[in-house]
Amino acid sequence: GSPRAAPPRQRALKIARSEIEALRAGGYDALPASGPFTDPLLNSLASGSASVAITVYDAQTNRADVTVTWTGTGSVVRTVSLTTLIAQNSELP
Repeated sequence: GSPRAAPPRQRALKIARSEIEALRAGGYDALPASGPFTDPLLNSLASGSASVAITVYDAQTNRADVTVTWTGTGSVVRTVSLTTLIAQNSELP
């Protein structure tokens, strides 16, 4: 048979992790504006949505907060969030 689907929290974390990795890979100059983002896995979460918030951390660093939300058992809204800092000069001397 087909493999059992991963629990929703695991899928939500996977979505958040892959967005964090994409933001890090893109670097400081490629950071998007704050707002929703899409991921193919979102469709597998009940009422799944995902967003990123980019804020200034200091003069040369931005902070990215990635949040994935879905509706869990008993219509309870569940959330996972991951945060990373992305510096202007990611190449250290």
